[in-house]
Amino acid sequence: MAIQHACPEGRDRGGATAGTLQTATAGNRWNATVDERCAAGLTETDHTAKPTRTWLTQQEYLCRYHALRDRAAEVGVGHDDHLGFAEWVVVERARMRPAYWRKVRQAALAGLDLSGAASARQAERMIRDAPPPPSLSTPRRAPRAKGIKQNDLAKLLRKLSEQAKTSRIARVLICWLIAGHATGLRPVEWRDAELLQSPSGDPLLKVRNAKATNGRAHGATRTLNLGHLLPQQLDAASELLKAIQIEGVTGFRRLHASCSDLLYKVNRLIWPRRKAIIGLYSARHQYAANAKCARSAAEVAALMGHASSRTAYVHYARRSRAELTFGPDGEPCLPVPAPEEVCRVRVSRRSPPMQPPRMAQHDCGDGG
Repeated sequence: MAIQHACPEGRDRGGATAGTLQTATAGNRWNATVDERCAAGLTETDHTAKPTRTWLTQQEYLCRYHALRDRAAEVGVGHDDHLGFAEWVVVERARMRPAYWRKVRQAALAGLDLSGAASARQAERMIRDAPPPPSLSTPRRAPRAKGIKQNDLAKLLRKLSEQAKTSRIARVLICWLIAGHATGLRPVEWRDAELLQSPSGDPLLKVRNAKATNGRAHGATRTLNLGHLLPQQLDAASELLKAIQIEGVTGFRRLHASCSDLLYKVNRLIWPRRKAIIGLYSARHQYAANAKCARSAAEVAALMGHASSRTAYVHYARRSRAELTFGPDGEPCLPVPAPEEVCRVRVSRRSPPMQPPRMAQHDCGDGG
């Protein structure tokens, strides 16, 4: 598995951990379908159980824990010196941002939990009792826009097209913006998505819900019928998935970071004085606004992978920002959810009724 790049199998770092990293699935996770990954326990979760931590999250914490032990060893803290490790972590905490400290804290606790030594329990208490680090005075990142207007998307695509002749990242970013705007996937969800075909011949996009734990999603996966999408939108999704398949797990993170960095730079070139910049997640917000004008509240939740019909209306762009386009058949250029997934959504009484969709000022040839 690609996660072994962070924890090389040739190093014995705690017995059970090294074996656990290799027993989740037979073969490469990227060569398995979503159904096979669910059967291997990589996606299925018990939505009625109390909050749990996914297998992949646990392995990421353990890899981070081993990296922390290596850093501590460089200053003389042995791998069996749990109290010394806890003291080192608490001292290093002063140089961390609060968000990063939370990840380090959970990683340290996850690794120490594997040890049965009494000193490990003392180390856990020491780390748990450590107060969060003070917020640093460095400037925060620019806020991200909740949506992408059609005109703004066209400007971004034109600017990126100029760089696409020589930049592979620019070509991938163009596909990511178009596909994200059309399907509403979270950026990280493209990592495990796959294109399929229905018995009737319609293209289907099967997605592993990124927030499927603790009852936050209607299931482990969702399936979007892309039959109403434009050809350029389908092509963008297909090309994006091909690029991600080539990169693999470790490469996906680099690709995501590179695309985000390039998108930030292009934002600043086009709108140097704008406070809120367009990010990859902005496409999901715009998708939510569009879907609210053409689908019921339960259908919107099913399309976005939410367990409740209220989530999209509370946390995402308002439907007043919608800019819908329509295909030759008169239907909105939006995916259609699977009926069985719509039935699994918890419908809130406060969910607003669907409003009639309004036509955007662009024809379908403009894409997006």
